Amino acid sequence: DDYVQTTGVPFEITVKGYDVYGNLSTADSTTVSLSSNSGSLLFDGNGNGEFGEPGDSLGVLDVGAVIIRARDTVAADGVTILAVDAYARSGTSPAYSVIASQIDRYLITSGTYVQMATVPFDVTVTACDIYNNVVTWDSTTAVTLASNSGSLFFDANGNNAFGEDGDTTRTLASG
Repeated sequence: DDYVQTTGVPFEITVKGYDVYGNLSTADSTTVSLSSNSGSLLFDGNGNGEFGEPGDSLGVLDVGAVIIRARDTVAADGVTILAVDAYARSGTSPAYSVIASQIDRYLITSGTYVQMATVPFDVTVTACDIYNNVVTWDSTTAVTLASNSGSLFFDANGNNAFGEDGDTTRTLASG
C-alpha cells in the first residue's frame, strides 16, 4: 500500500511539475523544496544514503519530475509532504500513515514498583521498535515472562491461580 510507510525504511517520493492545463511540464527544471508535517521525516535529495544533510530536501525537476528518497522514524497517521518551488507553486501529497517497524525490545511496566507480598499486581509488556514506537500491528507474538525472584509467580490466564502451567506466556494484543 503506497499510503503506509514503515519507520526506518526509506521510500521514494516523486514530484512532478504540471502546466496550467494539467500537462506534465517536461521543459521545467525548477528546484523544489520538500517539507512535511512530520517532525521526524528526513530526505535524501542527493541520493547518498544519508538522510537529513543540508540541501537534502531540495530536488531539481528533470523532464518534469524528480525522485527523492525519504525516511521517517516516528509512527503517525495523517503525514503529508509539501513541495514548493521558487515561484511559490506548491503541491501536497495524499495523507499517509507511518507504522512501527519490527519488534526490537519490550518495555515492562507496573502500576507501582513497590509490591507487598501475597498482593497481586499487574505487569504490562509493550513491544517497541528500534525508534521506541509501539508495535501496534503485532497481535500474534507470544511473550514469556520470567523473574530472578524465586517467589514471583505470574497469572497470564487471569484465573487468580498463580504459577500454573502456561501462566508465564501471553500473546501480544496490539503491541
